[in-house]
Amino acid sequence: MRIPNYLDTLNRYGLERLKSGDLQVRNDNIAVTADGDLQFGDRTVNALFRLVERWRVHQPTLNDLFEAMQFHSRQRDETLDARNSGRGPSFVTDIDAFHEVTDRLRVDESGASIYAGTICLVLNNLLQRFRVDAQPTSDAWRKAAPTFTGESFSEIIAAAANNFRHHDEWARTNPPTPQQIPSISVLQNVLGTRTSGDQGRGIRTNVCREIVLLVSDGAIEQLHERLFAYAKNVCDYSPMATCVRDGHT
Repeated sequence: MRIPNYLDTLNRYGLERLKSGDLQVRNDNIAVTADGDLQFGDRTVNALFRLVERWRVHQPTLNDLFEAMQFHSRQRDETLDARNSGRGPSFVTDIDAFHEVTDRLRVDESGASIYAGTICLVLNNLLQRFRVDAQPTSDAWRKAAPTFTGESFSEIIAAAANNFRHHDEWARTNPPTPQQIPSISVLQNVLGTRTSGDQGRGIRTNVCREIVLLVSDGAIEQLHERLFAYAKNVCDYSPMATCVRDGHT
């Protein structure tokens, strides 16, 4: 399994600024990061460099996870379509086949959600270390493009990662705790499931499949592109700047 070439990655995602980076000197010694790596370029260049290097190692696995998610998602949708249109086995006419299809549907729903949840965990880990390295302002982190219904790429991924870890807890907590509400609110906003007077109880399941498909438009390369577009825009953020990509701002 080959990882993406470093220079090809810089060219593909518009990261040419990393080509001029170099090791830094601090107090007459080679500068290192808080976790002991050599610092490459200034703060923002180093943050992007470390994001690229970790992403390159994770990219093949992310691609495999995405492919598996899509496989189960397609089977889920096909099964639901057949059942809803009356083409699937009936509980009345063939109860054994009906239960078999129901079990397969549950497997596909679980598989798609688990693979998508793992993608969200991996991306969130990448983004949170990037945030520590880049030290952006709160506005940059929350408002840099691309955004979806006003929510930033990073905030959506973080909320989805929390959903993957805690959706069972969310289901049995009524009303939601102050710790749960921010993530629930982000997900309801981008999924369009918030209703008047809703206190967040509307999300009781793993919605990571829906989130990954939304932020990627169903294409893994789009997901990678938006990760790096967001990271670059965080580093270059200006309150007066706007950016429109693929129908999102």
